[in-house]
Amino acid sequence: MRRQLLSLAIPPATLQVYGRSPRLSSIPTDARYKVEGATGAITLTIGDSAPLNQSEASGSPCLFENGDYDLYLLAPLNFSIQSEDHPRLIERVSAFDSGIERRVTHYRMSLSNDVGHIRIAFKNATKTVGVLTAEVYPTKIDYKSDYRAIAADLSRVAHSLIFTSMSKTNFVGGLSDAPNALQIEWYRIFEKLASTLFATVDEINKQPQRRLENQETWRPADRARLVIHDQLHRAALRPGNLRDHRKKFAPGYIAGFYLAQLPTRDWHTDFDTLANRYVKALLISIRRRLARIRRWLTSETEADGSDRSAWREYTLRWRVLIDEIIPQIDRRLDYDFLREAGDYTGSGLPPTMQSHPLYAKLFQISLALNKGLHIEAQEFAYVGAKPIWLLYEYWCYVALLELLHERLEFISGDIVQLDASGAQIALKKGVEASVTFRNRATGERLKVIYNRLYPTPTTWQRPDTAIHIETSTELHVFDAKYRVEDDPGYLETYGGSGPNLDDINTMHRYRDAIVNRALPGYPKLVRSAIVLFPSAGINYEHHRFFASVSEVGIGALPFLPSQKQMVSRRLETILGLVS
Repeated sequence: MRRQLLSLAIPPATLQVYGRSPRLSSIPTDARYKVEGATGAITLTIGDSAPLNQSEASGSPCLFENGDYDLYLLAPLNFSIQSEDHPRLIERVSAFDSGIERRVTHYRMSLSNDVGHIRIAFKNATKTVGVLTAEVYPTKIDYKSDYRAIAADLSRVAHSLIFTSMSKTNFVGGLSDAPNALQIEWYRIFEKLASTLFATVDEINKQPQRRLENQETWRPADRARLVIHDQLHRAALRPGNLRDHRKKFAPGYIAGFYLAQLPTRDWHTDFDTLANRYVKALLISIRRRLARIRRWLTSETEADGSDRSAWREYTLRWRVLIDEIIPQIDRRLDYDFLREAGDYTGSGLPPTMQSHPLYAKLFQISLALNKGLHIEAQEFAYVGAKPIWLLYEYWCYVALLELLHERLEFISGDIVQLDASGAQIALKKGVEASVTFRNRATGERLKVIYNRLYPTPTTWQRPDTAIHIETSTELHVFDAKYRVEDDPGYLETYGGSGPNLDDINTMHRYRDAIVNRALPGYPKLVRSAIVLFPSAGINYEHHRFFASVSEVGIGALPFLPSQKQMVSRRLETILGLVS
């Protein structure tokens, strides 16, 4: 039965949201609601709770993934609502007049697998008069623990992957190639590079690049030095500069007259060079990105309270570091050679940034820091609503990378893209990406491939993630599926909640269809194919699809930040670390 889930009055408009609430084992009570931009008194009612006359509140969630909602707007004729993040998310259905110059407008909002924040704007004919921000909750995983832990994991592993990849190139010097570099916290590397950056700027400040400028200056004739003699005629034509010599004698005497001022050459030092402009632009760029991350960390930490202690600790350490770094950047920007430098508006790299040893070192360090701060995964799940199935698929891949890197040596990968604008984890649905590891004990190489397309004698196959053991031509497939079956018939047949049966049948298809076309008889490549699904895995050892993994190499394993043990043991079996 559809019921009223939310009501918001921003005079002269009132919005009411109707829909169904999903059946959940526990109903959260800390969903956040926020109203911005409203100038008058507002009234916010969440579910059956009492009306609130405040712009921010917490309560039971009213919006869930895959939900359909009816929105009714009672307002003057020129009012409307729309989603700021997804303009086509809210569609107008009908409208009818209700009183003098007032109308009730019916809208329909259909949510797919998008989870996160959604913003609904109230608009009149000329401007936005208020914006409601609400959270869209998932139904298959816990929002406050698993969902946010997935997002935090993506950010943390993305940082580590970028610096691990950069340490394998000549792009940046000074990064340690530690066997377990994926566990090195990003901010420790950043802190190390930042101190080197400041030391280099201090050294440049002692002898910065400069140029001598030859500038023409007009001086009183009796104090003129280095007079430009070929400009005397121009000086005589300067208005008011030719005086009667009987009143005063001075050098510049001309036929009964003298020149009051003469043009002279003055030499002065100018720090406004292209290289100094470039250095200034790099420091300003780093400062801006740090300030943006600082604002984001502050808003996230304050908004989420104490429910995310691990995330709060992580963000707090970041904020302390940034608060120490920004004043140091400001102090360097106040150096004479940077204060006098103009804005860098050119393109390309100034020659001095490559030829001068200190400038070249500064360029490499600053660019590395800029790349480290330009990581798209950092705000993947916190700005706007995102498809949670895609978030889960990305997380499964990077989580497998992290588990493997705890046991193997990172060799190379193409999922980290570096360019002049920064670095980012280049995972995109439908686009192949891979990372290569090496077993230190045996020298065996493993390639972890995302979204590879495998040609077969019949049709093409594209698993989400494949671990390819190159030396023995084995293929182990892990397919992330954001689907969980928990109806009574399924629970009785298979011994608990688990993956969709169609997904299990897909694993059989991968094993039979993906073959080695280079050898006679088309031998099969896939040794095992496993569905990864979001579940805490309580008593999953008794599930039929857990037993089938070891029996026939086909099955499913629960995989979440709070449940990695079963997948970790499976990886050790693949690597030969356990029997």
